[in-house]
Amino acid sequence: MERFGIVVIVSLGWLVVACQPQASHRAEARPDPPPTAQVEELKPPAPKPPEPEPPDPCRGQGPDRDGDGLDDACDDDIDGDGVANASDNCPGEPNADQTDVNTNGVGDVCDQELDWDLDGLADRKDNCPKVPNPDQSNRDRDKLGDACDDDLDGDRVHNDDDNCALWRNRDQEDRNANLIGDACEDKPCVGNDCGGCGELPVIPDNPCELCERGMWLCQSRETVRCDCP
Repeated sequence: MERFGIVVIVSLGWLVVACQPQASHRAEARPDPPPTAQVEELKPPAPKPPEPEPPDPCRGQGPDRDGDGLDDACDDDIDGDGVANASDNCPGEPNADQTDVNTNGVGDVCDQELDWDLDGLADRKDNCPKVPNPDQSNRDRDKLGDACDDDLDGDRVHNDDDNCALWRNRDQEDRNANLIGDACEDKPCVGNDCGGCGELPVIPDNPCELCERGMWLCQSRETVRCDCP
């Protein structure tokens, strides 16, 4: 608010009264200055992560049979036997020797029709794949044919130690100590055929080995005492 003062002026006989505003002693209110703007510090943008490398089409994308880190689809030797697939007679099974007994172009290790002993039966069906036995006789009905079974009667006593190799007698009882087990001693018959009546297989490399200690059981369930030299 302005204040007014009185000023008296005398001039030429006239009295003049004038009102003159006086400056206010109160400081005029001034508006607040505008707020100072906050200036954010500019930071450089974060670097972008590197682009992932595209996957190797020959590694980790499929089977790797030989475990060499190279997928089979790109591996020129998938079984790792040192023979290139194109020349390998069993490209999926390691067989560096490339053995092919029956010369059918398929390696023995993967030949489903391989007949190693040439007895007319493929090894996968042959109960003695390394010993010829076309009759497939298997007296104790285990997985091995008689021609290659080291326990013909299945009594868990090895043929070489069994005093009745063709009759089950796990106790190996022999009361008269004549090396012929009681289980087969009371079943004698005449003959001296160490091959076993002509029907049983001959023991490889030593046809009389079992005959020295007992009886051969014939197909007719009789026994033959062997007189081996």
